[in-house]
Amino acid sequence: MPRPRLIHPVDVTIQPLDTSSTLYDRDTRAPVPTQARSATVTISAQVHWARLEDVNQEAAGPVPRYDGYLVFLRRDLDAAPYVPGPGDRVVLIEQATVDLFLTGNAQQRGQYGRRHHLVRCYFEDRGARRD
Repeated sequence: MPRPRLIHPVDVTIQPLDTSSTLYDRDTRAPVPTQARSATVTISAQVHWARLEDVNQEAAGPVPRYDGYLVFLRRDLDAAPYVPGPGDRVVLIEQATVDLFLTGNAQQRGQYGRRHHLVRCYFEDRGARRD
């Protein structure tokens, strides 16, 4: 049975959101500004940049915003072990420092032999700071 492979896989370093250690405001049901993070996870992924040319106009000048998605192999996620979730922070993509956040839940893709072998996770740039 053939298994899918990634096109131009790169190493992606992610800081998972630690929801059990993050403090929540009971009135608004939202996390306080400082969120707790777990240890970083480095995993191979295929990166698709959806919006490279969009910029935010800030006082210091234009700041680029990035949106897109990552595609992981299911077997790599199982070996890590890592489950992508909303709020996880992407800090490195192929040795380039980024400040991106996963949005939504992971989507199962690439069904071969009654099993999904690919996982797609969307990300967005939520901050104006770029390194």
